[in-house]
Amino acid sequence: NTAFCGGALRRVSKDYPETRYFADIMKVSQGEADKVLTRITIRNSRRAKASLSRLGIRWTAPNSNPGRADSVVGRGATLAPTLRKAVKKAKIPILYGTRVLDVSLFNNSVASVKVETSNGTKTIPCKAVVVSTGGFQGNRKLVTQYIGKGAHRLVLRGYKQSTGDGHR
Repeated sequence: NTAFCGGALRRVSKDYPETRYFADIMKVSQGEADKVLTRITIRNSRRAKASLSRLGIRWTAPNSNPGRADSVVGRGATLAPTLRKAVKKAKIPILYGTRVLDVSLFNNSVASVKVETSNGTKTIPCKAVVVSTGGFQGNRKLVTQYIGKGAHRLVLRGYKQSTGDGHR
């Protein structure tokens, strides 16, 4: 649900080294984050910001807190259409209703992704994968589990189909 997000990107810097970034991810995920994929994400975090900048994304002024994420000017409402335009221009396929079964690595880089679609299971060779789950706002059990007891009173934006499948 990129259009509703804050448009933030955390990245490695001199004041926010890979070790601290990794420790932060492990802390907020209670050790549940995939360690290999987390390290790949961290290792490529500066490149991700540079790539987004080349697409025309502008960033707010840097914050004095080195662990704070950089924010997109206009937040998600600006980020979403820019990403859709770039994906369309690059002819990158978007697979809706597709479940990721496995991500294969070669030399610590993504090599392929095994997916399940309504047409069956297939393996797709690739250099990168974006798993966009859309959140879990359509699953009251997960909302209550991760947000707390008062979650049933929240007005949640998004899609009823966002049931957290990618978070399990």
